[in-house]
Amino acid sequence: MPAGPPPPHTLRAFLRPPRAARPLPPVRPGPALIAHILGLAAAGVALAILVMPWGTGNWAAAAIATVLVAPMSAYSIPSFGGVNAQWSASELLILAFTFAVGPPAILGLAIGQTAGSVYRRRPGPFRTAFNFVNHFLDNTVAWLLFRAIVAGGCHSRRSP
Repeated sequence: MPAGPPPPHTLRAFLRPPRAARPLPPVRPGPALIAHILGLAAAGVALAILVMPWGTGNWAAAAIATVLVAPMSAYSIPSFGGVNAQWSASELLILAFTFAVGPPAILGLAIGQTAGSVYRRRPGPFRTAFNFVNHFLDNTVAWLLFRAIVAGGCHSRRSP
């Protein structure tokens, strides 16, 4: 009997990484791109220092969020119509955990999203670092904006 891929209904077939739509070419970062990523990383570290409740917070919910989001990100839809982007059903879960749990979940979600992407797409170390920082900054800004709106800091009507 020839050795081929396992039947699609087996657990082994489900856990095998799906094939990427197109392999991504390696990134050859220049000085400007490296400076940009380092700047984003510095902003991420600064935000983490400012907003992260390291001694308190719901870290159990953050761990649950990480475990839930990683496979959802790994099995996301890699592109639409030739556009190099991805859509994942996890985006709504990400917003829910971000708004409900806050900074601990934001960190866990960034880890989960990045791990899912690495599992499926094998993006290399440079893209992986960029994706992690990007996910962390996006979710942190969404959470800060949500808090400002809930606290009444943002208004939709204009002042006379």
